[in-house]
Amino acid sequence: MSTPTIERLTKAFERYGLQISKSDNVYTIRSKENNNSPCAEVLLPASFSLDKKAVLQLMSFAGAKHLQKGTVESVIATPDFHAGKIVPVGAIVATKDMLIPQAIGNDIHCGMRLHVLEIDYEQFMTVKKVLINKLKGDLLLGTRDFPMRIKSFQTLFRNGLLGWIEEISPNPIGQFNLFDFNQILTEIEKVYHLGSENGSEIWAPSSLTDNQREIIRDGFLGTIGGGNHFLEIQVVEEILDKKKAFEWGVKQGQLTVMIHSGSRLTGVHVGNVWADRAKELWPKNVKHPASGIYPLIDQEAKKYYEAMSTAANYANLNRLLLAELVRNRLRETFHSSIEMPLIYDSPHNIISKENELYIHRKGATPACHNQPVLI
Repeated sequence: MSTPTIERLTKAFERYGLQISKSDNVYTIRSKENNNSPCAEVLLPASFSLDKKAVLQLMSFAGAKHLQKGTVESVIATPDFHAGKIVPVGAIVATKDMLIPQAIGNDIHCGMRLHVLEIDYEQFMTVKKVLINKLKGDLLLGTRDFPMRIKSFQTLFRNGLLGWIEEISPNPIGQFNLFDFNQILTEIEKVYHLGSENGSEIWAPSSLTDNQREIIRDGFLGTIGGGNHFLEIQVVEEILDKKKAFEWGVKQGQLTVMIHSGSRLTGVHVGNVWADRAKELWPKNVKHPASGIYPLIDQEAKKYYEAMSTAANYANLNRLLLAELVRNRLRETFHSSIEMPLIYDSPHNIISKENELYIHRKGATPACHNQPVLI
């Protein structure tokens, strides 16, 4: 199927009040009806075409506003840009004086984690079936055992991985006794924001904050989830930047473990509570936005940011535990000295504060200087 020309695209989108232009592989989209909203820039390969539903969602996002204050400053979409439930996946939107919970929905801090293995491929294949069966039990059939004291959950929600490790490592219980906390602590520097945001247990599900229980076994911790989440053992087939690969410890032919998961029930809880809250806060007797996008401002925005950070801390631990399940099974199958070092762990479903702006990333990975990006 041929890619529509810019002339055809222009005519197609004019009926929706949008103006399209293109320079190289970047489309610029402007709203002819709302001069106050910024134009959106979409980077697409030459063989890709703009998806109508995704573009309309993106421009609704660009036109989001609160009745009192707040502006959308910039709108950008990445090459895997496609339609979502309310806002498109692969979108980055910068706002000032307001933030939008629907921008990241319920899978708060969904992200990717990559480890490398110093195990010969042929050697691995001889035990693959046995290893996979053990991991199926851990990941899908509930043979994992992650009991946590209520204080461990409180510290996790408040302080993230750094606080959690400090609290649980002196006196671990259950499967945590198998963990090498010194190695885990060393790897924290390779987790986005050290895996530690400023949250609070007041925003977490009540089942994980019940002070009447000494020990809590959360059935969602150490689970992958549905949709496009996964845990895969992969092989590095090709290296394009040998210098950078050497710096990061990645070699051609090497086995890797890649994990894609998020905040599970905690993210669903926070996302649902705040989607409802944002809608409830909309002024009475004022028409609700057709887009279904409800921005938050002032103290409510700060509260949501703390709630989101609470779910982010949970997501960071969830991916860490998934990795540890694999690492411990590999040590059990091969030998106890296997390290399985971490390359990087980064979210792609977050809102971050950068200078005076809230940067909303929906299915888009932060790309800081010299930081690996997992796609």
